[in-house]
Amino acid sequence: MIRHTMLIALVLISQAPPNLHNVSADPPDSLTLSKSTVAVLEIDLTKIDCVELERWVKQSHFDGATDQEINAAFTDVKKQIDALRQSGTDRLFVSWRTSDILSGMPVVQAATENSETLRKVLSKVWESLFGVIASDMKVNSVWATFGRDIERIASGTIQTTERFASPLANRQLDHQFVISLPPESRDDLIALWPQTLPAGWLPIAISPQQLVQDIEMIDVQWSLPPQAALKIALQATSDEAVQRLIEQVNALTEARGPWKSALRVAADDRAVMIESQPPPAASIALIILDEVSGQVDHSRQETRTQTMINRMKQIGIGLHNYHSAYKHFPLPATTNASGDELLSWRVSTAPFTGEQRIYEEIDKHQTWDSEANQEFTHTIVAGFQSSVAEAGMTAIRLPAIKGSMWDGTHEKPHFREITDGTSNTIAVAIAPIDQAVPWTQPEVWQLDENDLIGSFFGDRDEVIVLAFDGAVHTLKKADMTNERLRGLLTIAGREVFDW
Repeated sequence: MIRHTMLIALVLISQAPPNLHNVSADPPDSLTLSKSTVAVLEIDLTKIDCVELERWVKQSHFDGATDQEINAAFTDVKKQIDALRQSGTDRLFVSWRTSDILSGMPVVQAATENSETLRKVLSKVWESLFGVIASDMKVNSVWATFGRDIERIASGTIQTTERFASPLANRQLDHQFVISLPPESRDDLIALWPQTLPAGWLPIAISPQQLVQDIEMIDVQWSLPPQAALKIALQATSDEAVQRLIEQVNALTEARGPWKSALRVAADDRAVMIESQPPPAASIALIILDEVSGQVDHSRQETRTQTMINRMKQIGIGLHNYHSAYKHFPLPATTNASGDELLSWRVSTAPFTGEQRIYEEIDKHQTWDSEANQEFTHTIVAGFQSSVAEAGMTAIRLPAIKGSMWDGTHEKPHFREITDGTSNTIAVAIAPIDQAVPWTQPEVWQLDENDLIGSFFGDRDEVIVLAFDGAVHTLKKADMTNERLRGLLTIAGREVFDW
């Protein structure tokens, strides 16, 4: 869902720009922005036409996104928007403070007539974007605050700022994103920015540190199809900064070729204005968006891969801690006195991977698909979330073949049984998407021993695996043979491998 949400956000320039006029209602008095706020995003839900937006995205031919995936993404987005609007929420205000920069997790504020609906929708978005379950919300009359440190925000005990009041009150397009560094921490934040960008990031030389020194505020406004447009205002710190910014923006549009036709750049007092051109030049935006989408997809893929590696490491720690506590690894399934399978190994390890709360709430005496556990089955915890799987499903599984730890012959799986060595044996792997299961379901991933590589890799070129020593590796299909993979999966074949 995250990648397709990014596609939606990238739709900035299209057929015909609307007349520019002030469309903003003044920010509500209830909106509270702390003194350390660095960015504010305002989304007008009444101005999002999901049907038109979906049609436009499909026409844009974004790499790696099938019509089916786009349909699913927009169906979910429309469902959440409809729920928010029915709860009395027409606008969302999302803000980030200096303390939020590393985590990326913002504070959301909105008017609402049904705070429970608002909480459920935002909780789902939170889990999709940040991989954590959040449900804390404070409601004051019809104004709700959701996110971190909300006690102080809702109570009005924080120091506030008016830096964002003017741009928010003078919005001309439908949606807006404003960035402004707090004056009291500006120098410290500037010092954190790199002097140069890594080679290949941009076709021209740009100093991020100099940009932060030159720009006082960035005001990005856009409208989505069918009346799409883009407007960016870079408020400069000096006349010299305006000149530097104009030169760099023009150099960038020249280097990108089609960008020059799609965008209009001009100076306005101490600001650099970047706006979408009217048709037919605006149609060239497809080329721009394809290029940006490719860069975003690559970056997102790298982020997803690193996230999965980190999660697998955490699972490895959880398995080791479970072994330390019970003197054996968790069984693939918990059972009752009659031998009926109840819950998965993932539930057993939840207390050891930071999910003590949900572990305590699950009824350990009921089956995974019982009415008592339905809520937990459909709400996956962050530690077992895999980006390719649907909500409530996970592709993080225990691979099983004859001679493996999970072949059903080990009553209490123990370190001492791994005579091949823990560093030479796979404990957990990311399965293909068609092998994803509900995270609470007791099971093993039974591989086809007649087609070991085919069943293990599916149509993928790489698979992330966790070894019993806690190390995480990426197996490449091109480097693998059936014999080598079998050796990595079995625990007592006396094979030794160099990862």
